[in-house]
Amino acid sequence: MLFWTIVIVPLLAIILHTQTNYLKPLQDLVFVTIYKRLLPGQEEGLAEVKTSLFQDLGNRVLELGPGPVPALTYAKDTSDVEAYVVLEPNSHMYSDLADVAAKYGFMASFVPALDTANSDSRNAAAGEDQARPLTVVEGTLDSNAVPLAVSANAPYDTVISSLVLCSVRDMQRTLDHIQSLLKPGGRFIFLEHVRHNTRRQPNKAWWARFQSAISPVWSFFLGNCHLDRPTDVVIQNMNGWSEVDVKYHKPKSNTMWNSLIPMVYGYAIKA
Repeated sequence: MLFWTIVIVPLLAIILHTQTNYLKPLQDLVFVTIYKRLLPGQEEGLAEVKTSLFQDLGNRVLELGPGPVPALTYAKDTSDVEAYVVLEPNSHMYSDLADVAAKYGFMASFVPALDTANSDSRNAAAGEDQARPLTVVEGTLDSNAVPLAVSANAPYDTVISSLVLCSVRDMQRTLDHIQSLLKPGGRFIFLEHVRHNTRRQPNKAWWARFQSAISPVWSFFLGNCHLDRPTDVVIQNMNGWSEVDVKYHKPKSNTMWNSLIPMVYGYAIKA
């Protein structure tokens, strides 16, 4: 076991990640296939948390990587939403996003990466005159430049990240962009899985080491998802927030899965 942890797993990870550019379309498809199988159980387990987090979205909303279930499905009321922008890098999610948008009275338009002029609008159920825009932009916030379709709608009242910061290539840059896109007093709402915080729970040190050991291979097959990011600590230590509230999710059952991916949730308010 020690040999696999120290030698084989890191070597396999290096080989796999050097081929990332060529294999990304296959990675995206594999990730969606696995993710959609896990989705019902995940949504059931987090429904209470999501309902409390997403009940009030504000007027202008930016959501990062929602997959097929955007936060608006948990909102108490979306009538005040004037602009809803979704940043989603996986095109296999777009059809589901269009269906959900139509169900809640939005018309989804899709902006490809590096395309600032053209968009593909789809609306399955609501009339175009009544539907509000939901703009789905292909991409992420972990590059130097923020996509034009995202920055054009800034500043935002709310930026939402739900199980996203584990998979971005540059988490600190993503968080810096999130903060810059918020208006003063705007809220960053997050729900993320993290590396076990061994300062809080010294008895989880073994689990923290295990997360780090398997994370390289895990991330290749599961959409660049990393098990060992201390996202809670990074958010709390950032300058520029007037208030940060981090809560540690207490699952109803103490399963191996819950030990592998402990969750945190909360908000940070821009100063």
